[in-house]
Amino acid sequence: MRYLLLVAALGQLAEAAQEIAGTLTDPQDKAVAGAVIRVAGRQTRSGADGRYRITGLAPGNYEISYYAAGFQPVQRSNTLLPGHLANISIKFTALAAQAETLPVNGQSLEPSIDLRNAEVFNHIRRLRNDLHLDRFDRPEILV
Repeated sequence: MRYLLLVAALGQLAEAAQEIAGTLTDPQDKAVAGAVIRVAGRQTRSGADGRYRITGLAPGNYEISYYAAGFQPVQRSNTLLPGHLANISIKFTALAAQAETLPVNGQSLEPSIDLRNAEVFNHIRRLRNDLHLDRFDRPEILV
């Protein structure tokens, strides 16, 4: 009879929902609010005080993922034992790589002068005449 009661009690403990709870902090030991915690297809967020709790887990091995804005994700493995609360506090230390996108709309710095335009061509011809640059067009000077 005792054996039967012991087996029944152990069975109830094994079926009892397990919990993972803890506190999330940053490198200055300040609470990290709004961080996402994922385990076994479940998800929750840390509160304003950095605390979180995930309930209803069966005993066993779990991979727990922690995500907070501005920090690299943290992964932890933990084994939940029957009748025990897993208290896992995380300190985010590594900053996430931040990519910034800067849209650039630009145009060429080269002037957009069409030398084939007669007006531009005539203006350049007048400048050459005024500066007496026509003498440099002679082949004997260019050699």
